[in-house]
Amino acid sequence: MRNFVKITGIMVIVALVATLAVAFTGCSGGNNEGGISNPYRQGMEDFPAMINALNTKVIDGYVAEEPGAVENCASNQNFVYIPLKNNDTGFACSADDTAIAVGLKKGSALTARVNAALANISEAERLQLMLRATAYSTGSNVTEDAGDDVVAAGGESGKAKLYVGLECAYAPFNFTQSDNSNGAVPIYNTNKVQIAGYANGYDVMIAKRIAEALNMELAVVKMEWDPLIPAVMAGTIDMIIAGMSPTAERKQSIDFSDAYYNSQLVVVVRKDGPYADAKSLDDLKGAKITAQSGTFHLDALNDYIQNNR
Repeated sequence: MRNFVKITGIMVIVALVATLAVAFTGCSGGNNEGGISNPYRQGMEDFPAMINALNTKVIDGYVAEEPGAVENCASNQNFVYIPLKNNDTGFACSADDTAIAVGLKKGSALTARVNAALANISEAERLQLMLRATAYSTGSNVTEDAGDDVVAAGGESGKAKLYVGLECAYAPFNFTQSDNSNGAVPIYNTNKVQIAGYANGYDVMIAKRIAEALNMELAVVKMEWDPLIPAVMAGTIDMIIAGMSPTAERKQSIDFSDAYYNSQLVVVVRKDGPYADAKSLDDLKGAKITAQSGTFHLDALNDYIQNNR
């Protein structure tokens, strides 16, 4: 049994425990009406672009998963997020949409072994890992857990490498830091050459536990979002652990493990904006909301707009 983290000095994470616990149970059912518009029907490139657009008031808000929204709001004091509930006050979505799973090449022998590794991570531990990842990404006061060093950060172990693709830019799921504190691991490029920075976050913590179970050495490969699936299909990387949902469209190209997280979609807005007190999508009438391209966040947003004209 690992000794879990004790978090102090960050009320927002403490308050999030209950909602994150609910997130692990997935969706429930329903829909709402509204007059939201999306000025970027194809979405925006990444979260930094959306954060900049919200800071400059080009948009009124953007869609995010709740842990990411917590991190964004902690890093941007003029932001707040609307704690929506999937299929209730929030967006309509399927269980696969809100699940996050490991992506693998079709027919990979690793899939069953990954599922076995994930089965050994309890729901309570997954919650603690997410809380710790959120605290690390926001620089909060955290007691480091021995489990953070479950895989050595750097050096040659003599074991075969497990190449895992992720963006290293989607906190708290995955992010880049300057050193190997809190169990962060080295980052490699697609040529398998180590580059500057270290990767940490919830995805990295899950990847470390999978590598341990497989008796392999974790090697995080930093990639943009869109090339991740082609890379695992081509064998450039062994798997994707990047906050990716096992949607029906993606399942046509790759296999997925069992879910290692289930998320709530929320909307991040400005504290000084007209939507700061919104409680549901119905309260966002007239708002300009967008999402990251290539994600189910964007699909959920555009579907909502289409169905509520």
